[in-house]
Amino acid sequence: MMDILKQTRNYDNIKLLRARDYSYHQARKFNWFNIYLAVVPIIYSIISNITGFNLTQLIHLDKYISEKMSSVILSGLVYLLTLIISEKIKRLKEVSNYLREQYDCNVFNLPPNKYMSNLPGPEEIERYAKKQRDSELYPVWYGEKFTSDHLINTVVCQADNISYAAFLYKKLNRLLLIFSCALFLLIFIIIFVMNNLEEVFFDVLIPSFTIFSIIFKVTYKSTTIQREYQHLLNLIKEDAFTAAIDDIHLRMLQDKIFQTRLNDIITPIIIRKNLLRENNEYKEFFYKFKESICKGMIKQPQLPSEIPVYNLNFQDTYTMEDLHRPLLKMLKEVDKICKEKGLPYIMDGGTLLGSVRSQGFIPWDDDIDIGIKYGDRGNFYRILQECLSSDYSIECFEHDPYYSPVLPKFRIRLNQTEVIEKLPNASSNFQHKGLFIDVYTFDFALRSLWVDKLYRLLIMFPAYKLLTQLDILGKGKFKLYFLKKFYLHLESFYSKLPKNKEWISYSPSYLYRPLSPGPYYQSNKVFNGINELPFEDTHFQGPAEPHHILQQCYGDNYMLPNKTYVTILQHLKAVKL
Repeated sequence: MMDILKQTRNYDNIKLLRARDYSYHQARKFNWFNIYLAVVPIIYSIISNITGFNLTQLIHLDKYISEKMSSVILSGLVYLLTLIISEKIKRLKEVSNYLREQYDCNVFNLPPNKYMSNLPGPEEIERYAKKQRDSELYPVWYGEKFTSDHLINTVVCQADNISYAAFLYKKLNRLLLIFSCALFLLIFIIIFVMNNLEEVFFDVLIPSFTIFSIIFKVTYKSTTIQREYQHLLNLIKEDAFTAAIDDIHLRMLQDKIFQTRLNDIITPIIIRKNLLRENNEYKEFFYKFKESICKGMIKQPQLPSEIPVYNLNFQDTYTMEDLHRPLLKMLKEVDKICKEKGLPYIMDGGTLLGSVRSQGFIPWDDDIDIGIKYGDRGNFYRILQECLSSDYSIECFEHDPYYSPVLPKFRIRLNQTEVIEKLPNASSNFQHKGLFIDVYTFDFALRSLWVDKLYRLLIMFPAYKLLTQLDILGKGKFKLYFLKKFYLHLESFYSKLPKNKEWISYSPSYLYRPLSPGPYYQSNKVFNGINELPFEDTHFQGPAEPHHILQQCYGDNYMLPNKTYVTILQHLKAVKL
């Protein structure tokens, strides 16, 4: 695995990013508080002029302080308070910058700058990291596509940092220019309408002083910082194309980026989000730059043996190949019992997609999906319970009250293994925690598909939402027994209603897309004439017309992989094999 990808997946480095984000988000909150505070004198001035309200009268100081002077004092106090809060913001931004510096040094294998002072200690980092919500993007902070040359990879990642900042401030400057022009135009109109310099001074200019000073400082700094980043970007382009970069250059570049970041401004989230979308000038520029530097040598992990998997200590000690072996063994055991006992089942979801697309596992798939008829669920459970060896356990709500009925009907678990799941309603109190096969149930749709959709949307969805949210809020610690029984009663009631046997879908307890009921399949293309489909070194049962199922489930382009980050698993955070 490429060194940068390995380092971004390192849990200690992820902790640094989480602590850095917490510090930055705190600075953002204080920054917004400063802005709201700066508006207070303006609001007071407006209310005072409209209603005649006088603060000095309220606090019985009107004998000593005139109405005009109260506006000046309030504006002065607010300005001083914003200066104090600005120091707090500055410190939080410094902490954020130090943490990012430490992270980049670890990831790029650069020597740390030992002359830096006021670095946050391990306890502060740990405290901040615990307060910040985890993000799936932390392990792939610099992506997954790299060359075999670490130096080139580092240059490209730093160019990404710099170009992102340069385009960010370019957009911010445009926004500030528009906002400043609009504000000055508004002030000019007010001056023209009021036509009284004393009133303008005390009722407009003094209350607006703090907000004007903030806008002026931000605009000036933003313009300066954009020039800095643009200059850095030009230099790194020039050095990269002339192959003039070595370890010393990278350390010097890191120092320059650190110094520039110290002056960074808290930018609006909407600008940041827009820049992270595809098809914008930043992405366009960076992709061209990356391609020209890397010259077609870019690689992304593709094979199961190249895709890392965390163990329970969040160290990369397994690969997807290690994970697929026991999963394949599990499916072979279930298939053998089903064929001996005449139990119909089909491969479903990612397992079916992998079978059709690549005759085996999708390289990044971390579980097995199969489907059975809703009417066969009791027989299926009883036979597997009797025939499976002690290496396996079957999980369902009826035998584990912590298991949620919004999940697949059953899970066949492999004992002696353990997983940490991503699902927020996956409980740490589950009786069984091993690798799993998801078993979904299919039932005929109601006589009218519109009524079926309404039943799922208006009856099942509110109960699904309530149950899921309570599970998440309680972190899976509560059984919620009666609510879960009521949810299953709604499914049982659905199964007894008049049916349209031309169409089949998942039982309504499992909502594949909660706000978009379905998918609906033509029933004669699912269980009528089950196929034997290739999967790895054997064949398993698939639907009569697998392409119909996959098209309804994944769309017309289901044969084209569309996963951006293959090292981010869909269901599992970590495993023990």
